[in-house]
Order: sequence, then C-alpha cells, then structure tokens
Amino acid sequence: MIFRGHKQLTIVAFGDSFTETAENKSKISECWLNILEGKLRLQYPEWEFDVYNFGFHGYSDREKMLYFESDVVRYQPDLLFVEFGGSNEGINDVRRYVTPEQTFEYLERIHEAVGQYCRITVITYPRLKAGKSTGKADAVMEKYREKCRDFAENYDLPLIDLAGIMSRDSNPGRLTLNDGLHLSEAGRELLADLAMEVVKSELGAAS
Repeated sequence: MIFRGHKQLTIVAFGDSFTETAENKSKISECWLNILEGKLRLQYPEWEFDVYNFGFHGYSDREKMLYFESDVVRYQPDLLFVEFGGSNEGINDVRRYVTPEQTFEYLERIHEAVGQYCRITVITYPRLKAGKSTGKADAVMEKYREKCRDFAENYDLPLIDLAGIMSRDSNPGRLTLNDGLHLSEAGRELLADLAMEVVKSELGAAS
C-alpha cells in the first residue's frame, strides 16, 4: 500500500446503519469508527487521521452505490472499510431489492474504482440474534456474507468476518442490541479492535 501523505491517513467507512451510528444518531461518537479513531490518535500521536463515516441508514447496496462517487471516491481514502450485504430486502420493490450476486458486482465496482490506491477491508454483516424479529432471516443474510467473503478472497483483501467471530463467541447475544442486529457497546468495541488490527498492519507495512 502506498501512502500519499507523510504520516497522514484517510480512512472511510461505507455501509448502512450498522456503519452509520451507535444506538441512535445522538450517540454517533460511540459508533465503532469513532472508537477506532480515538484508539488510533492515542496510539499514533505522530500521525494525522482523517476519518469519514458514510453509513446510510436503511439503504440497500444499490442505493448506497448512488453515493459512492460523491462521498467515497471524493476523499480518495487510503483505507476503506466496506460493509455491504444488509438492507437488501424488499423483493417487491425493484429499487431496493439486491441479490447476493449483485452485491458481489458492486464490491467489484468499488475495487475497480479505488483498488489501485486504496486498501479495502470487507466487513461481514453481524450475526442476527436468534429469536428476534428483525425483518431478515440470518440464513438469507449468510448468502450475502458468503459473497463478501468470496470477494475478499478473490482480491486478497483483509476480511473482518464479524458474523463468523460472533458465532464463535460464548455469549454472542452480548454483542448486539435488543433489536437483534445493531451492535451493542461490547460489539462496537470488538469491531473497533478488529479494525484497529487492520490499520496497525497497514501502518507497519508503511514504516
């Protein structure tokens, strides 16, 4: 990875409400990306970090891609965390419904646009809490996660398989809120730590 600024790193996260915020928009400072930023500034005080959160609440992958050029490419990120595969329900609404195969195609478009200068990290959608009605079946969601994993493997990209990690946790329920989907404080801290490992690896390669 080539850093275009001396000890300056631009980080962008691109996804839906899982990326956008914490429990509600008034607590944006508690989202995993802001937690990550705080950790980076503490551990690397000599670096300048520009961090941008482009999470779109309830947007399908197709709808998110409408903002890719204006919001993501515009900032020419060094590191891009992509959380795709969620909010694609709406099979009766062609504007919203996205197949797993289409999610893969959107990820390829992202890589084609920024992959030459940006390190992309893929985040799988969190595991849905059993027994909670979230409007999505975890078995269906897994099809999108598999496409995200395939994309990361095909392009040799870092993968934060959050769903896989949650499935191995002794108490995965602690990682999500009562809605069974969005991350709890423990879940956001976990994801920030996982993202921190990715950034540390990239900074180490640059030193």
